[in-house]
Amino acid sequence: MLLNSQLTTSIHPGDLCVCAPTGSGKTLAYVLPILHHLLQKRMRKLRCLIILPTRDLVQQVYKVVEKYAKGTSLKFTSCTGQTSFEAEQKLLVSFNKVTGAYESLVDIVVATPGRLLDHLGSTRGFTLQYLRFLVLDEADRLFYESYYDWLSKTLKSIYSADEPFREEPVVLTPAFIQIPTLPLQKLVFSATLTPNPQKLSALRLQFPKFITAATYEKFVTPEKLKEYKIVCSTLEKPLVLVYLLQKLNFKNVLCFTSSVESTHRLFLLLKLFGGISVAEYSSLLPQKTKEHVLEAFKCNQIDVLVCSDSMARGMDLENVEKVICFDAPFHMKANFYYCYILLFLLLL
Repeated sequence: MLLNSQLTTSIHPGDLCVCAPTGSGKTLAYVLPILHHLLQKRMRKLRCLIILPTRDLVQQVYKVVEKYAKGTSLKFTSCTGQTSFEAEQKLLVSFNKVTGAYESLVDIVVATPGRLLDHLGSTRGFTLQYLRFLVLDEADRLFYESYYDWLSKTLKSIYSADEPFREEPVVLTPAFIQIPTLPLQKLVFSATLTPNPQKLSALRLQFPKFITAATYEKFVTPEKLKEYKIVCSTLEKPLVLVYLLQKLNFKNVLCFTSSVESTHRLFLLLKLFGGISVAEYSSLLPQKTKEHVLEAFKCNQIDVLVCSDSMARGMDLENVEKVICFDAPFHMKANFYYCYILLFLLLL
């Protein structure tokens, strides 16, 4: 094969799939290396996109990025729909009247899939053509929700046909020769990474490496977890719960229900019983209210936090002492999911 000055050997850095339990430091595992890499870049371009399934997780990861990027020249923002669309646009791009072109105002964006698609479709000058890192955190949950085919639309935007320096590789070997392209590294993180090849294939991974810090044995209880079960009728469940909370003086409790409606109903019921400092946490609450509730729980101002599955994955609460599964789960995916048990009490 003939070579000239325009051709070079292209070796992809390799995509990563990481499976590790919640609380094991997954966020820092990608935030710190990415920040270190981006500090070497002098021109401001959107080079890192972090996608998470919920607003709460976006805010949690954003705070980590904010903490460790403080004092550097890196700029970052979050896109969740919590603020107006126009306000987010002003933080993402600006129009340079001198050059007559749009310029990125950020190096890193942390976003939900839905809001990302909104900006890709409606924000002029917002582009993923310079993207170096695409991070999918809580990937299983992202795959579970279609979000209007967000993944294929995101990849299509990255590998746009009118950007010749960003071509999606077809054949990748160390000896593959092509016009120099900007490599995109995909980093996939999850506590329960899907084994479904069909969903993983949609990512179009290149030279993927799989890293795990979790065991693959099914239904294994963590060593420091003490587990108890109480079998009772549906009508007796609220009374049993109140007994545990009042008579046994349970504090710092997370109580999971099966739906948003069940969360609100149980919250009102516990409030009517009295003698218990209780709050609810679900997707129906405004973002500011949820942040206030979490802060109050962390400060031991709330004894019991009744929550839906929005709290089930990825959220970081340090002072939880007990976890109660009030409703029986629909699927046996976690090691403490058992059929026909109506109330679980997990003592940490």
